[in-house]
Amino acid sequence: PTHDERRARRLVVKRVEDAARAVWPRATCSVYGSSDTESTWFLSDLDLRVAPNEAMTFLSPSYAVEELAEALRERSALFGRVESRPRARVPIVVLQDRATRVSCDVSFADDGGPPVAAAPAHADHGDLMVFLKALLRDRDLAAPFTGGL
Repeated sequence: PTHDERRARRLVVKRVEDAARAVWPRATCSVYGSSDTESTWFLSDLDLRVAPNEAMTFLSPSYAVEELAEALRERSALFGRVESRPRARVPIVVLQDRATRVSCDVSFADDGGPPVAAAPAHADHGDLMVFLKALLRDRDLAAPFTGGL
């Protein structure tokens, strides 16, 4: 990714973290997945993990997803599309930043750490991963439920 793409992604992380802090004042937001391992390209989405860092005010990750989605929707000037997927295997919020057009998947941290391995086995194969992601996206196979990466 270029310097401008990295800066745009940092801006989106900050905006999501600000929305999370409106619900959980000590919340932090961290990047994981391909963006963290530099196996990304300009059309890649951004995988974020929110850690509320306080006694949880929700009963389940599904409820937390709904709370965060509502906080993001209240910032409609910043986020164009906000979808909550509370019944997914890993409940997430899917969003797109209006200004940068960066798409994001936001999940929640638990006591076990990030929802994926911190150093995936493919971390040393960044160029190959970018090529495979581009190929899968070109053939409409990029979503995880269709076999994407």
